[in-house]
Amino acid sequence: QSVRQVIVVCTSNGVEGHLKRREGGGELDVVCLMDVSLTNAGDALREVDKKNLVQSNPFILMSGDVVTNANLSHVLQEFKVRHKQDNSSIMTCVFQKVGPTTHLRPPTSDLIVGVDPSRENRILVYDDHPLSSKTSIPCSFFASHSQVQLHHDLVDVGIYICSPQVLARFSDEFDYRDVRREFITNTVAEE
Repeated sequence: QSVRQVIVVCTSNGVEGHLKRREGGGELDVVCLMDVSLTNAGDALREVDKKNLVQSNPFILMSGDVVTNANLSHVLQEFKVRHKQDNSSIMTCVFQKVGPTTHLRPPTSDLIVGVDPSRENRILVYDDHPLSSKTSIPCSFFASHSQVQLHHDLVDVGIYICSPQVLARFSDEFDYRDVRREFITNTVAEE
């Protein structure tokens, strides 16, 4: 299974012009959505949803600064199985395990991820408050989850496997501007 369509959302005519001039591409369909009024990722995802551009389920959402050649086929397959078993499982975040002094972790990032390993590493805590010296974990997590693993050795690489429900949630919640700090954090808190 390979990627057949790429949707690039941009706010500059230069990007759109470059994409139109690109050579070849085989069977890859590149769609450019250029809108100077978009100011954040939430606005961009709402516009993509409004125009009904995403035709695959699941789809891969990537930040504009991600460059990768990672094979995501196993992550896609795991997502499909998990989503089929649990319809509320609408997103899988891809993380990179790193050491404490890595250059991959931005100096303003202090990500704490809490997962339940008995439930396929379902995220219970996603706390990305820069340079905070503490995080809060509700006691209810320990009552309803027999295991909770806390990680401070992960970097959110900006790659997410999503069901179309993610786009619908962005369209329903106009407060969401940032995928990491608002959407993921609030979605995890609601669970």
